[in-house]
Amino acid sequence: MTVSQPAASGQRNAVSVGLDPLSVLGFIYERRAFVTPGPDMRYVYGTYQITPGGTLDTAITLVEAALDMGNSGAATAVMHATEHTLAFTKTPATYEPTPNILYGEQMETWQERYYPDGQRPSYEAQVQSQQIEAVPPQYSETFSVGEHANSRKSLPIGATDVRLADRRYLRYLKVCLVRGLMAAGYTPGHYYMGLSVGIRNDEVNAQMGVDASVQEALSALTQPFTIVRNGTDVWSIDIRESFPLPQSFGTHYALDTGILGQVLNPTITNWTILDLGYNDGHVLEVVRPGKGSLRVTGQKVVSGVVDVARGLVGELRKAENFPLVPSDLSDAEAIALLHSEQLTIGGVPLNDPAEAKRATRVIRAYKDKEGGSLIATMAARHTRLDSTFIYTGGGNSEFGPQIVSQMRVAQRPDHLYKVLPPEVARFANAAGLYWMLNVRKRPRTVLR
Repeated sequence: MTVSQPAASGQRNAVSVGLDPLSVLGFIYERRAFVTPGPDMRYVYGTYQITPGGTLDTAITLVEAALDMGNSGAATAVMHATEHTLAFTKTPATYEPTPNILYGEQMETWQERYYPDGQRPSYEAQVQSQQIEAVPPQYSETFSVGEHANSRKSLPIGATDVRLADRRYLRYLKVCLVRGLMAAGYTPGHYYMGLSVGIRNDEVNAQMGVDASVQEALSALTQPFTIVRNGTDVWSIDIRESFPLPQSFGTHYALDTGILGQVLNPTITNWTILDLGYNDGHVLEVVRPGKGSLRVTGQKVVSGVVDVARGLVGELRKAENFPLVPSDLSDAEAIALLHSEQLTIGGVPLNDPAEAKRATRVIRAYKDKEGGSLIATMAARHTRLDSTFIYTGGGNSEFGPQIVSQMRVAQRPDHLYKVLPPEVARFANAAGLYWMLNVRKRPRTVLR
């Protein structure tokens, strides 16, 4: 799990990387607490209240959270409970059942608990009266996710409803939400939650809403659940409100929105968000025709970084290169190789320094060629010169030089494209998804 935690302000300068310091991403990049500007400075809080049974009912407090369900991993955003900064997590989409461990260090295991201990006697009585055949299992299998699981134990990729149909993926997402609370300073216990969910851009539209199959699949995630960490820490989550949104729009919102919800660049009427993930790449068009109106369209245009990573394995395995490279590397291992630009065999670096350097040259040459082709394919879907291009997503951080090169080939002026820095690109969608929820619920905000 990658965790982005608050740090002392003043260490970074948003303007130096092309971010507006008043924007949500500007605050995140500079690691500042979210405090409203002006003489009446107020902290932004990450909770709000609802009265489920009407105005006369007792109010309950919901913790705001965002979940960006990328194919390669899920990102979360939660306002820190005491420091008023956004805390992020990114957990690789891996899941591995955990056998009985004789010895371990720094391990993290999970179980889903289906019912409390107090309910067991009732089930036992039903067995005795032959109403049921056996006491239902109280716990799921013990499992690990993310960096604590085998990188070859990847979860399924594809459409949201297909992934959510896998019980392992549902458990994985529940763990991600708990990890989000942990990163934000919360302790084990029971929490109500308001959740902004980022789904694929092609699964939602303004006229029809969320695809019916996706909406039905999401209902399985939003049921109350209890997760136990390391056999002792009990987290009970009750998602009372959920808001599915197109995930790539999160980047635009976080980039062009201030903490009060105001548009920062009203004169820019055309934006193109090029969101390159590890398993797919989307192009989103954001247009402001005038009078406060907004129109968003989008489509998937490429398969993502994973295709380049898979091709790299084949390139390295050529007889004239390094045929000892295993042919069965997982996608996660291939992507790690692409990222590190360092070849290892069985986890061990090459003995010959000259060969190690040659391997790095091969990787960089392939990355430059195929990465450049991937970026060019994405950019070719939108050739309008008056649109501001925004490159975001974890995949774009792999191809910074290739993006600059392709923009020069296309003769796009420097002020009409921006590559988000890696420090925010990985979490930009989650940040925007969170802030849309926060602004929407701010009239009901409560101090915590």
